[in-house]
Amino acid sequence: MAFSQQVITAIREHADLVQLIGERVRLIPSGSNFKGLCPFHSEKTPSFTVSPQKGMYHCFGCGAGGSAIDFVMAYERLSFPEAVRALAGRLGIALEEREAAGEDPRGREALAAARGYYHDLLLGRPEAEPARRYLAGRGFDEDDWRAFGLGFALDDWQGLIRHAQRAGFAEADLLAAGLARRSASGRLYDLLRKRVTFPIADATRHCIAFGGRVLEPLEQPKYLNTPETAYYHKGRVLFGLAEGQEALRKERAALLVEGYLDVVRLHRSGFAQAVATCGTALTAEHLGLLARYVDKVILVFDGDEAGKKAAARTASLHATFTADDRESYAKQIRSEKGRLSKSVLDIRVVVLRDGLDPDDFVRKHGSEAFQHELERTQPVLDHLVMTTFQKHGKSLAGRDRAIQEIATILRQIPGESARDLAIRHVADLVGVRPESILRQLGPRRDAGQRAGHGAGRGGGRGDPVPDAEQPTEAAREARHERMFLRLLLHAPETLGLARQLLAPGELGDPALGALYERLLRFGEAEFAQVKGEELLELLPGSAPLLRGLMMEASVRIKAVNDAPKELVAEALLIHEQKRQHLLREIKRAEGTPAEELALRRYVKARERVLGVRACRDAGLPALAEPAPDPAPAPATA
Repeated sequence: MAFSQQVITAIREHADLVQLIGERVRLIPSGSNFKGLCPFHSEKTPSFTVSPQKGMYHCFGCGAGGSAIDFVMAYERLSFPEAVRALAGRLGIALEEREAAGEDPRGREALAAARGYYHDLLLGRPEAEPARRYLAGRGFDEDDWRAFGLGFALDDWQGLIRHAQRAGFAEADLLAAGLARRSASGRLYDLLRKRVTFPIADATRHCIAFGGRVLEPLEQPKYLNTPETAYYHKGRVLFGLAEGQEALRKERAALLVEGYLDVVRLHRSGFAQAVATCGTALTAEHLGLLARYVDKVILVFDGDEAGKKAAARTASLHATFTADDRESYAKQIRSEKGRLSKSVLDIRVVVLRDGLDPDDFVRKHGSEAFQHELERTQPVLDHLVMTTFQKHGKSLAGRDRAIQEIATILRQIPGESARDLAIRHVADLVGVRPESILRQLGPRRDAGQRAGHGAGRGGGRGDPVPDAEQPTEAAREARHERMFLRLLLHAPETLGLARQLLAPGELGDPALGALYERLLRFGEAEFAQVKGEELLELLPGSAPLLRGLMMEASVRIKAVNDAPKELVAEALLIHEQKRQHLLREIKRAEGTPAEELALRRYVKARERVLGVRACRDAGLPALAEPAPDPAPAPATA
């Protein structure tokens, strides 16, 4: 799915960022900006700033920030296409979408029409009386029907088809949406008939599929879903997610159940964080979707044998994720700074007593009893171990079979550290020595890979450990370096002067130096004209740091009467700090071969200080470009 650049630009230009964010965060004016408590991390003092002039927001606490599209993506946990569609609808901007191969836009429209058709039938048509009696008998009222858009499919082979054709939809539209099928004789017929319908929505609340439940217990299949289409993949969609987004954000925990009516029951009983898979087993993509919203997932299974087996299967799935699986959903929850969050997901399991599903359990025992059930959850690995040992019995042979079965799962856990922790934990649970499980695992398969991975992540590179004085000194240097770049961004016409005052290699912070080097590649006229959002797009690799500096400039530089003078003053402080640092380095290197190099570097730094001072005192004349640092002297015997 792709959108024209004109659409993206129109959204950024017309979105009222203060109004958009102000609907979710209490904002108060602060100069030309607005401030409030960050919605992305807990804080007591406002560090979240919105700049209407720049069309950006930024949190100085956690680093979250971006444009209107970025905010909707982060706050609503939407993908980029979903956020663009949501904002375009809000602003009345016509979308110019280039549809993915095989994706028929009329199919989406047909699904929306079908949702309205089924829902209206349930609410008013006499033929839907059996469905209304069925739902009322299960304890669901009209408010529940409306909250989830429940409907009814008539006992008619072409009821929906006739309605859709009168609305202008072609047979191809209904087939693309999965709402109809063609018989062997070529006749088109409705897929769902004589069933309560459950519209399945994506994160933006657009209907993308349907589930249907029979009214009579003996009719089969009990549940029937529309097939997968170009825009509906059941392994990536969760029923109830659209309706429960606010609760998921608030609770930071999801309740994963098995049935659509379980979700409706829990939502009306105060557990709006409940979601369900759409007729399929839990997948890595499901977990990735939930990880956008929550830190913890509680798998709530029926207490019958089928529920216990499902719990074991799901526990096994999570315990045996491949490295690719983990990365596929870990990417979903990267922070605004591009780092992975500290933990991916805490997966826990509860099996309800009395062999009841969540719907029946809450109806029989009430919401408080269900809450008590949630308080006795088990970590997913613990549950898997205990159910495996229960299955094989307490005999020596049974325990040995259980250890063998668990070992096949532990063997697939990626990462030696994670696997070792799991082995020790399992050994403690079942009362055996870790060596007993290790013998079942066989030789380690990734020992040889570990060295390669370590080298790639910085391990074993011989990075020097900073001495005790460096953190404070580095912080002081970075403070002035950041101010230098803030001033440059605030007054882009000073780019030529900045190029003479400081070279990228003279900045102590590598990230700031890399960004500064990219800024210096611009021509002076070009840099003076480029807008903030355009600059972020031109430098995507430095976008988080650049955005933070731009917002800091907006907030902390209220007014600069003489930007060149301020820029020179900051450059002078940076050079003077470097000179002082080199003096200490000379003292430490006294009497060693490194002393000569330190002296030569000091002379160069002193010349730079004197040059910048002259620039300051003589009305900012041009400065000579800095010479490269002296090469180290050849080692002597």
